[in-house]
Amino acid sequence: MAAQNSCAGKDYPPVYNNMLSHGITGGEGVTLAQASAKGGETVSFSVHVPEGKEIASVAVTTARGPVATVWDGYGYSFEMPNADVAVAVTFADAAVADTPGGGLTGGAIAGIVIGSVAGAVLIAYAVGAILYKKKIAKGSFFAKAYPFIKDKAEGKDEDGGTSEL
Repeated sequence: MAAQNSCAGKDYPPVYNNMLSHGITGGEGVTLAQASAKGGETVSFSVHVPEGKEIASVAVTTARGPVATVWDGYGYSFEMPNADVAVAVTFADAAVADTPGGGLTGGAIAGIVIGSVAGAVLIAYAVGAILYKKKIAKGSFFAKAYPFIKDKAEGKDEDGGTSEL
């Protein structure tokens, strides 16, 4: 971009601002890829976020106002204007994420799951014992699974004693 350069009525060759290097300053947490750049160049920078904080805003400004900033997923960049710029980042306290399960820890959730499975297995075992004792379920599987339930024909009664035949 050429600027008209005149003094006391005399014209001089134009000055091209984009040929001059302009300074770049970064605030807290800003890592600049370079300390100066010419107008029109792309300037990259990254931001180090302190622990427990998150980025609230990122601003690149000149004495004339803000400069458009681009986030590409890895870092920030902007097109260098024909002026010095300052890069500023403000941080805020990081929001606390909700823990899945209404605030339960992973160990508490695991305990609930294991306890629920163990309870279901015990209930199924008890139902099987009742069905086998009432002779609704039959077979060698049940005889092995419930050895404490003896058949009356074997000479044992329900109490475990001997019955008279």
